[in-house]
Amino acid sequence: LVTFYIGPAKKKALVHKNIVCQASPVLDDAHNSSFIEGQTQVYELADTTATAFALFAQWIYSGKIE
Repeated sequence: LVTFYIGPAKKKALVHKNIVCQASPVLDDAHNSSFIEGQTQVYELADTTATAFALFAQWIYSGKIE
């Protein structure tokens, strides 16, 4: 699992690593490297909202946004 901290409030969300890495080459590189994200499996998205991240998570798991 990868832990995301979302927005200024740092709301915590967990996503399966294999799913998020298949969906995003950027996140794949970050979580499968010697970068801090690869070592900790934590990624901060300070400039987004929990709602936007929920839509992203819905899309990577289901392939659609409702």
